[in-house]
Amino acid sequence: MEPPNKAQGDLPIDPSAAHRGANNSRKCSKRVLRVIRGGGVGNSGNSAMAADSLEQLQRGAEVVETVVLELTEEEEKIFQRLLDVVCHFHLGTTLRVAGGWVRDKLLGEQPADIDIALDNKTGLEFCVILNEYNKLIGEKLEEPQVIQSNPDRSKHLETAKMSVCSKKEIDFVNLRSENYVESSRIPTMKNGTAEQDAYRRDLTINSLFYNINDNCVEDFTRRGIDDLKKGLIVTPLDPKATFLDDPLRVLRAIRFATRFNFTLCDELKEAASDEKVKLKLCCKISRERVGEEV
Repeated sequence: MEPPNKAQGDLPIDPSAAHRGANNSRKCSKRVLRVIRGGGVGNSGNSAMAADSLEQLQRGAEVVETVVLELTEEEEKIFQRLLDVVCHFHLGTTLRVAGGWVRDKLLGEQPADIDIALDNKTGLEFCVILNEYNKLIGEKLEEPQVIQSNPDRSKHLETAKMSVCSKKEIDFVNLRSENYVESSRIPTMKNGTAEQDAYRRDLTINSLFYNINDNCVEDFTRRGIDDLKKGLIVTPLDPKATFLDDPLRVLRAIRFATRFNFTLCDELKEAASDEKVKLKLCCKISRERVGEEV
């Protein structure tokens, strides 16, 4: 993958970049998507699915540009199946592909995993309903795999994993917010909005959502897309507070900067050099976890 040309401001997010050298053997369909920035959405799932983006706009969000995503035939089939389930059972669920999948697609890479964030169901609840739909249409029933939370492995919430369309295994999890206490890097988790979920993430480039229902990219931090374009590593919230809450994110920031040849923003570098952050990193993180991140 070619790094973004930061000197000239070239976009890594453009039609020519999609799947550059990543997945050219598969048939793909191009989608021109709106980017909806900001909003403060608190969608409970009770409103009509199509009203979600309208609600964002009413809450101060804005459509700022368009981007191009290429979906493989398998991804198209999976996303349509999930929409069919929501429609058939009148769930009112907004389906969002979260984090790394969106980032990698926009940078022209083919993601290995698909994580679906749900606004009004837990992952297991949705998988059970998905199996009901499979039974109705005469397809093979799949056994959901429940992955328990494991804070020591930076997995703070239960996730359900299930094969969709008898192919790829998908992770399903509900949107959440988190709160940290001084003595631990393990947060208290609770259900949250899409905006809260975006702001709890480690970096702005990992906070983007692809809203399957409305076929748009959502940038609740208002800078995830811009930071991808500029090749910047930035935290959604104050970097020092972020690192004091979870010092492992210092190492994650460095890892992503190295992987994509991106630049750590000045505020992040200053926060990572703070003595309190260094002390937290030594006290809160096991040597094994440090080794895994680097």
